[in-house]
Order: sequence, then structure tokens, then C-alpha cells
Amino acid sequence: MDAPPGHAEREWRILQALRFRGALPKADLSRLTGINKQTISALVDKLISGGWVVVQAPVHGKYGRPPMPVALSPGAASSIGVRLGWRGFEIVAIDALGRVLARESRRYERLDPEAVENDLEACSQVFVGRRNLGPPGSPGPGWRCRSGWSGVRPRPGSS
Repeated sequence: MDAPPGHAEREWRILQALRFRGALPKADLSRLTGINKQTISALVDKLISGGWVVVQAPVHGKYGRPPMPVALSPGAASSIGVRLGWRGFEIVAIDALGRVLARESRRYERLDPEAVENDLEACSQVFVGRRNLGPPGSPGPGWRCRSGWSGVRPRPGSS
């Protein structure tokens, strides 16, 4: 997966390692990503201050200073998935850890593109009211239903 615009490739590698492996100490992040420990420390501190990762409780071992794992911040990112079908739709929002934040669905007797678009927009407003789905410090989600309904027609005999 490519790094998104505005993010350094190394920061993206750290976020991906945390996404796939869960909470990790900085030393493990260094080994997994191939980034040296000093750079990992600076990048993780930057990600912490940006709200992308959080420090978890120390893991006590047999000796030495206990490592303090870092993990993705649940509120750092979210995704919205929409499943459209002939008889309805379902929208699900998940956080960075894959936990469901909100779920809405609608069922129809027959396909009505205008009703579907209106209901999708209404559901998006429900999501906005339930939880800030944007990254930390953002004013909130900015998604809006933009559909390309032109040319969509009900199946023959479904009226």
C-alpha cells in the first residue's frame, strides 16, 4: 500500500506495522520496519504528538527498563464502507482498530435512486452526530454523498 500524500514513507511504514501487528515497543518497530532506533524514536514522538499513536502501559519483564509499547490511536483514522444492492444499502464506519463505530441500513421494495441518495445523505448526518469520524484535531468528517445515478434504471418488471 502506498503512503498517502503528506505522510513520510517511514511514518507510513510505522503505522502499517502497528496496524498489522498491534501494539509494539519502539525496538520491535525498528526491527520490523528497518528504520534505525533513533529515527523510530523521533518519528513515533511525532506520531504521538499528532494523535496517530498512543503509548500503552509498560510491559514488565525480567530485568531492565520495561518497554512501553505504542499502538494506533483508535480515533486516529476511520473508514466508511457502503454496500449498495437492488433492495437497499448498508453503511458501516470503523475506527483504526477495525471496531464498528456506527452502522445504518435501509431496505426498499423497489430501487428508487433518489430515495437511496437522500437516505445515504441522512445516514451520513447520523454518523456525524454519533462520533467525530475525522483524524484528531480535525473539524469533523467532510464526506458527502456524491453519486453517479445517471443511467441507472430499475430492472424491467421490478416496477
